[in-house]
Amino acid sequence: MANGTQLGADPFVRANENPLSQSGKWTTISGFSALQIVSNQCEATALTTNCGALYTGVNSAPDQYVEVILGTGINLTTSQILLVLRSDASRSNAYVARLTGTTITIFKVVSGTPTQIAQATGASFGANSIIRFTASGVNLLVFQDFVLKKAIFDNTVASGSAGLHFFTSGSLATGVLKSFSVGFPSGNTNGVWTKQGIAMVPTTADINGGSIFSGISNPTMLYEGNAQLISPNADGNVFKMWFMGGNSIFYAESNTCLPGSWTRRGTAVLTGVGLPRIFKNGSTYYLHVNSSPTTWTQIDQYTSSDGITWALAHANILSIGGVGQFDHTAINYLSVIAIIGGTWTALYSGQNGSAFATGLATSPDGITWTKSVSNPVMSNYGVPEKMYLVGGRYYGWLSRVNPGLPDSPTVRLSTSDFITDWTTSTPVFAVQPDNAFEGVNHAHGEYSTACVLQAGSTTYLVGSVSEDDSLGSYHLEIATSVYPIAELIIKGQEYFGTSAQTDADNFTRSNENPLSQSGKWTTPSGMNGAQIVSNVVQQTASGNCGAVYTGGSFGNDHYSEITLNAITGAVFASVRWSTSAFTGYLFSIAAGSFGSGINCAFQRYNATVLTTLFSPAASLPITFQSGDKIRLSVTGDGTTTPIILSAYQNGSLIMQAYDFGLAGTVVTSGFAGFILSGATPGNSKISAFTAGNANVAYVPVVSSGQPFSPVLLG
Repeated sequence: MANGTQLGADPFVRANENPLSQSGKWTTISGFSALQIVSNQCEATALTTNCGALYTGVNSAPDQYVEVILGTGINLTTSQILLVLRSDASRSNAYVARLTGTTITIFKVVSGTPTQIAQATGASFGANSIIRFTASGVNLLVFQDFVLKKAIFDNTVASGSAGLHFFTSGSLATGVLKSFSVGFPSGNTNGVWTKQGIAMVPTTADINGGSIFSGISNPTMLYEGNAQLISPNADGNVFKMWFMGGNSIFYAESNTCLPGSWTRRGTAVLTGVGLPRIFKNGSTYYLHVNSSPTTWTQIDQYTSSDGITWALAHANILSIGGVGQFDHTAINYLSVIAIIGGTWTALYSGQNGSAFATGLATSPDGITWTKSVSNPVMSNYGVPEKMYLVGGRYYGWLSRVNPGLPDSPTVRLSTSDFITDWTTSTPVFAVQPDNAFEGVNHAHGEYSTACVLQAGSTTYLVGSVSEDDSLGSYHLEIATSVYPIAELIIKGQEYFGTSAQTDADNFTRSNENPLSQSGKWTTPSGMNGAQIVSNVVQQTASGNCGAVYTGGSFGNDHYSEITLNAITGAVFASVRWSTSAFTGYLFSIAAGSFGSGINCAFQRYNATVLTTLFSPAASLPITFQSGDKIRLSVTGDGTTTPIILSAYQNGSLIMQAYDFGLAGTVVTSGFAGFILSGATPGNSKISAFTAGNANVAYVPVVSSGQPFSPVLLG
């Protein structure tokens, strides 16, 4: 259901099993009766008896999630399903989310005694409902079908295993599950894709390939028969992947498409060519590549009957355009989308200098290609590896190019004519960099050239990720969705945590007082300014000193991210801060020491009037280190949508709160910035700043007529 790193899973698809085991990965909770598999679903083994098991086949970190899909025949009137986190062997100490009737209840269990700490009513459970229970730091969250249903802060239980607990008073078959998974939640955990990890480890030859695509990159895939390296699945098919390894094209097969499952052919299928895209027509494989991995002046076409042995069928089927054309500098990524009414239809990427655009080409036979007179058909996007026809429109996943900005994400676009009708103004974000190896907040980081493929009811996305695509090494990362492609499209959004960076200042320049960056910074009313000293920013005087980024291009829903350098004085990230009044929102980090617990809070100032929106108890401090990236984001207008404040530490959500103030007290506009406070200028310092447009990580859906409830976050 959501982004994160899946550590283990059990689809329950095997012979009946009592007790539930999966080759020893499950352990029955001490003092409980066992769980079992009957007809590919998990259920209790006895009525009116606690039945449960812990998934001990993985090393669970304290931050963990458990996710289940409810089975057919589910009836939570006579049955209870309980999701368990951070549990000891006897479930004497744990967190539990109980599903029963139309209610979700969260308990903490201490020394065997359960205490209710939160409850959400009005839930509607049915077959195929997806429920995720997450413990992330002191945050406990329950999601149903991508929607946050309940959240609460608690720090009673620190660690343990994830698992399941059933209690059934009716038929055993009324309390059932069809799928289970456990993993580590990432900072942005609300979306339809679950990041599973790196597909395979690059070889030394891949990394030292001598090209800008060092490592393994640019995947193109099929799911079909005619396996060449491994035994096929029960349906006769396997996943097949062609990809670049350094300067060559390699081939691999897998039964599951998941990390660690790929069998790679020992030698390259082609050398001296690059940027592959596969299309199969009948029994013939067509591979369109650049004639050199680094010289992108023409597209060549190779053909094969098995996907491994290739012959050059036609050289230079498409070449760069003339002077002034959008594809004069480079041409690559020719992707045949479909044969429509006998006409081969393809998209390709063109470049003129640093400008990227997409072109359309057609052919009567797949050999002789003609560029569209309407080219380019769109700008600042890549080319989808495949497109799928759903409801009269073609949908595809592709890279969005961010000229001059970091974090190139994968988005979904659609078209009906491949020329003028493109949804470029409203792209659907699919996945974007969240982790260091994906280049989050890096000038050249990316999650791009995604290949999306459906097998059965599961959809797979394989993308090229890089911390820095001009210096680093590429990897292939796999994400999965429990929804087929057509249902993904119907559901609309895919990645709800998207935050697009628009502005930055790394302070790497001569000392500057006041902080300016050529006039982009403004000292707000009511405080002293900030200054650059030795490439870090500090106060200019004792007390409150700060700045807001008035030269930015972000909207009212935005974030401010600061990199900590010193915190012996208080540090505040600010959003919607006014230049003319002491008004805006803050995430406050009290003065303290790196490595020690520090109290934090969300605050609202309105013309110097302070309101603390949320401050965890003193027993819930947060530990910071030098170099930590602290982000405060704000979304909502307080009228049609709630104002939600979210704080992140190095990409992980650590606190969240709502502002339910009355009209006139909430803050709806302003600028991103920071405030530093202390007795002397060196008490608090930051070493970098970024800002951008923000979407909230967790979006509660409220039924008509019901107000947003501040109880959501305790």
